[in-house]
Amino acid sequence: MNIFKVFFNVDKRELPFVMSMFGFFSTIITTFWILKPLKKTVFIGFYDKSGLDLGTFQIFDWVYQATFSAAQTEQLAKILNLLFAVFAFFLFTKLSKYFRREKLTYIFVGLCFLIFSYFAYVFQGGGLDKTLNVWVFYLFGDFYSTLMVTTFFAFLHDSVSSAKSKMFYGPIVLGGVVGGVIGTTWVRLWIKQTPMTSWMWICIGISVLMIVFAYIASRFNFKDSTEQKKSEIKAQNEDDKLTLRQVFANRYVFYIAAILGSYEMISVLMDYQFTEVVSHYIDGRDALGQHFSTVYATVSWLSLIVQLFFTSAILQLGGIRKSLLVLPFAVLVTTLGFVAFPLLWVASLLPVFDNGLNYSVHQSAREALYVPLEDGFRYQAKAFIDIFVMRSAKVFSIFLALGVTAVFTEFESLRWLSLLTAGIIGLLIYFVFKATGIYRDIVGIPVKKKDKLKQFDKKPITVNT
Repeated sequence: MNIFKVFFNVDKRELPFVMSMFGFFSTIITTFWILKPLKKTVFIGFYDKSGLDLGTFQIFDWVYQATFSAAQTEQLAKILNLLFAVFAFFLFTKLSKYFRREKLTYIFVGLCFLIFSYFAYVFQGGGLDKTLNVWVFYLFGDFYSTLMVTTFFAFLHDSVSSAKSKMFYGPIVLGGVVGGVIGTTWVRLWIKQTPMTSWMWICIGISVLMIVFAYIASRFNFKDSTEQKKSEIKAQNEDDKLTLRQVFANRYVFYIAAILGSYEMISVLMDYQFTEVVSHYIDGRDALGQHFSTVYATVSWLSLIVQLFFTSAILQLGGIRKSLLVLPFAVLVTTLGFVAFPLLWVASLLPVFDNGLNYSVHQSAREALYVPLEDGFRYQAKAFIDIFVMRSAKVFSIFLALGVTAVFTEFESLRWLSLLTAGIIGLLIYFVFKATGIYRDIVGIPVKKKDKLKQFDKKPITVNT
């Protein structure tokens, strides 16, 4: 089968929606990849020389000097991200009961617009040297990506049927990959010449484009009429609150949560290793910014190549399971390579293969798992998983990383975290098999014909499954 025919499998009537969602996702990820190297550079640069000293604590005869390196301090900041994630979860679920699709998007883009304006003002007055601004800016970068990506995919899932998702998701997610290339390459080329205030104004301008793309996409709806009607009726009768018991009582949703949670643990551990190694070998804010932006630009270009030439073909020809297995096997090879060669260039490959594959084939396949869920339940389940479960997994893995490095304090022992990562990769592979097994039953795909992803069953999953 011609790979380009597989990829551009949309007709003229569907093209405006696909292209507007392409642009919508592209602007979100462009902003994310502008913020990510900037917030990391500002934060690591602020603590790179002296670290964070919280003083000495004594418990009976045990004395502990609470001094953290720049990379360890960043892990503490990620723990605080959980509080922001809880706030984002309740904000999203509360507003999603009253607003859907473009209306919900307008609200959250407007909120981010105001925050960007605040930072443009703060950084104009030399706020980069103030501890509070450094922390708030770092925390906002994570809050932005969590809230806006969740909002985008809720919009997308609410606009397409199960059958259309297989054709649309490849080219639409490509928009995010293109946005990553634009954002990281832009920062890589201009990080030294462009002041922080100007970067904030650039993000404000991109936010205006998001509104335009969301408005165009809102003119279209590719839900099957019967499926849409059933989903809307169910959503009206659902309990307003999604409890933890409901999530874990639903095996399918539990395995989706387990896939994302285990992946986030893997990603955090590898990012910690990467940051610690970079902080060890490179000094100075400018040099740090140059290296971080170079690595993240490489991530985006890898994502673009994979998404453009492989993702849709793997999804349509290989299926959801094979698509979800690409990342864990590639990351397993890379993390074991770091055990053997704990060098700067090897450590820099950790986020390249992790993020490069996650933002392309892995995310496209993982998001397709949500489509069979009913609309009302999907909004709440996705928000719970993408915000609360993801952040909880991050915090748990942060404690793992800090605990291991507190016992093994030598820099050379950093490599042994990769063995822990390899064990979690094994769990991820197990969860992929369990989730995709249920998925095939839902959409009516015989296990013996796992390479033929064609027609979807119209029956959605309910809370009581």
